[in-house]
Amino acid sequence: MFWDFDGVIKETIQLKGEVFAELFRDYGQSLMNKIREHHKLHGGISRLEKIPLYLKWAGLAPDSENIRRLSERFSQMVFQKVVEAPWVPGAKELLHLNPFQQKPYLVTATPQPEIELILAALNLTAAFEGVFGAPVTKTDAIQKVLEVSGIPKELCLLIGDSLSDRQAAISMNIPFLLREHSDNGDIRWGRSTPRIADFLNL
Repeated sequence: MFWDFDGVIKETIQLKGEVFAELFRDYGQSLMNKIREHHKLHGGISRLEKIPLYLKWAGLAPDSENIRRLSERFSQMVFQKVVEAPWVPGAKELLHLNPFQQKPYLVTATPQPEIELILAALNLTAAFEGVFGAPVTKTDAIQKVLEVSGIPKELCLLIGDSLSDRQAAISMNIPFLLREHSDNGDIRWGRSTPRIADFLNL
């Protein structure tokens, strides 16, 4: 079982969009709205890709110093907000109890050191067999787990909430389960995409 984090375990999509926008407050409301909308549509993409793009939109050089500076500021601004954010209903209990005896792995666009600190603060580290954050891509993480574990692809599932999550599942030929919420409702997922709103009453 491969879990995304933002929007699947914690309700953090909107708050992270607001933090991205806040980084560029000095460049006007129009740019902030553009950043919010981009983040909403591309929640599963790492900030290591988003921040260079947003710098370009702001007319700033996407050089290593600007990327480092804004990435560090983003981490400082967002960490406690993520820890205190609401849980997706049922996710915490399902991960802690693991009633179906699955092998959960976390695959997220959050940088590796940061997601490890977040999981520790949430007392969630032990819930996962393995944790993969940026710069490792979700596709590479899934491939690594499959190679090491030998688990057949048909017995796997990726739970995500973004187009990049679905693409990772498609590229690895494993089933995808959409966690549907208010921030991804405008995306055309197709009728055949299985989906859930929460993890209650499974």
